[in-house]
Amino acid sequence: MALNLCDPEIKVILQNDIIEKHYSADCLPQKLVDPSTEKSSRCLYEHIDTTIYEKKARMVAYRTTHERLQPLIKALNLYFYEFLGKKSDKIITWVDNPQIISSSTTLKSITIDVKNNKEERLYKLTFFIKTGLIQVQGSHHHDFIQSDFPNLMLIIRELSGTLPTELNSKDIMSQYHDLDDYTVVKEVINTKASQHNINDTDGISCASGETTDIHVSHDQPIKLLPSTTLSDLNNNSSCIDKCDLERMESCFSNAILKLENSCMDNTDKIITALNSKIDTLKSTSNMVKSQADGNISMLENKLHHLKDELSHNKSLLNETREQLRNTVSSANYAQETYEHRIRDKNDEIQCLNLSVKELSSKLNISRDEIIELKMQLATMIDSGTQFKADIPISPSNANPTVLLGGTNNTEGINAPKLTNIAEVNKVTKYTMQQATEYLATVTTPPSVLALHLLTNKLKTKNQQHVLMKCLI
Repeated sequence: MALNLCDPEIKVILQNDIIEKHYSADCLPQKLVDPSTEKSSRCLYEHIDTTIYEKKARMVAYRTTHERLQPLIKALNLYFYEFLGKKSDKIITWVDNPQIISSSTTLKSITIDVKNNKEERLYKLTFFIKTGLIQVQGSHHHDFIQSDFPNLMLIIRELSGTLPTELNSKDIMSQYHDLDDYTVVKEVINTKASQHNINDTDGISCASGETTDIHVSHDQPIKLLPSTTLSDLNNNSSCIDKCDLERMESCFSNAILKLENSCMDNTDKIITALNSKIDTLKSTSNMVKSQADGNISMLENKLHHLKDELSHNKSLLNETREQLRNTVSSANYAQETYEHRIRDKNDEIQCLNLSVKELSSKLNISRDEIIELKMQLATMIDSGTQFKADIPISPSNANPTVLLGGTNNTEGINAPKLTNIAEVNKVTKYTMQQATEYLATVTTPPSVLALHLLTNKLKTKNQQHVLMKCLI
């Protein structure tokens, strides 16, 4: 089913302002922000690039400008709600977010769900108002690219062509740049006059009954005025009134004159500002150059000073190295001397250790001999053996008497408990001289005399001689 912009019902919808009042400027953002995702930011303005999203995503998208928000909403309402929803077998669902729109709330998005008569979703169109991004996703998104998108652009072009009577140059140039930069060209070509028809694009019928196709070109920008002359346009299109075209031509002529005057004034201001900026830059450059020269001289002085300090530090380092070398050599000599002395002392210590071992062995042998003698003496006393000597025995004593004389080795002997058959007396004397002097004082000679004495004379004299000298 073809969209006929010359249809009276369509013209009424195009000319009324119901959509502008419902979606007023108060509920729309003051300016657009960039999309947050990388793919969305790569989308083109009013042009579809099918290479941005992967094929399995089944999605396409494009962007619009802030000035085109209301025209695009009106075009979506006209095409989807009024045309497809009421004059085709498709089911259209329109959802606003938020659902209740007022001057205190900002419109966030518009979602249009397109289904066939079996209620199978063909695609879903989402218009993000804050970023001006239009996304279409679904299994039949190619239908939108081939048919619906060109019709939307044609409606927007028609809405953009119905300019008010009085427009200033700023508004005209703003719309001109918007169209020139972002709008994809959609040329209306007569099927009888052109051999390059697009088969998959819905035709648009005019009042004359001729059917035309929409051809989308990607090479040249759109122009508000067609390249053909006004007379050619009147001959080819009966949908545009001659008075509207004359009014548009007059508006553009006035706007161009105002722009030329404004450009001249702006050019003078720009030249003056540039000259002042150049003078400022020159003065700044000279100041920076003088500062740089001063910094260079200061850095050179610092460099010379650092070189002098470096040479002085090198000389100090060499002197320190020489002192360390001498100290190390002296320390090595002292170490060798002490090591030699230590070796000598170690040899002496080893000799002393050997001597100590020999003396210890001799001492152990002497101790063994002493113990053996003590055991023999005890055995002799227990068996009642008497030493024969030329000492007269006192007839008055019934039991024999024993005189035990010795050094401190005999201190642990309890004399009365040694035996019951004799009377034992113990005397402690430390030398042979003391023992001899004590024996000289004894008035009653004992029956047995037992001496345990120590002497150093045994090294040079016979032990029997020493003992007999003590007893005589």
